Amino acid sequence: MEQLGMALALMEVNDAEEAAAGICEHADAWIAAHWGKRTNQAMPRGNSTDPAYGLDYWANYEPNRPGEAVAPTWQGGWFEWGMRNTEELDHMNEDDIRGAHVFYAGVTFEAKASPAKTEGNEEWLNARLSDGFFATWFGSYHRLVRLRYPDELLAQTTLETQGQALGQWVVEAFERLAQNAPPR
Repeated sequence: MEQLGMALALMEVNDAEEAAAGICEHADAWIAAHWGKRTNQAMPRGNSTDPAYGLDYWANYEPNRPGEAVAPTWQGGWFEWGMRNTEELDHMNEDDIRGAHVFYAGVTFEAKASPAKTEGNEEWLNARLSDGFFATWFGSYHRLVRLRYPDELLAQTTLETQGQALGQWVVEAFERLAQNAPPR
């Protein structure tokens, strides 16, 4: 029975990739309208100038809304959201990871600049962890992110409303971080 389920899942992979792209595109528009323009994003290979919405999409933002002052302790970091395969999330409790792909939203730093690893920020980090963020690595960057699985968007019935719900969740994660900058 399990093998049949795997074969059926393979038959639906193109639809799943298209759905992920649609959700990301709608979320991206919502975030731009409610947080600010992105500073960088995943781009496809080749000559296309369209974002590479889909399973490995990511977008970066300033750690403050336009016109607001950025806390100096966010310098060297950026707010980011995207979608990743959970196998790429290092240093996380395996019980906290399920499924193949997950949306994430939070802050990203180069390893040497991460306030999550700065002495004197332990209380701040513990408060963020209590607030539902996870400290993880993927790529060569340290991240403090929240996770949201695609099935958590199913209360919405269209790709547009699922993308908007995701966008709201991303902006809420950015707001939580922006309001609680690290002390050091």
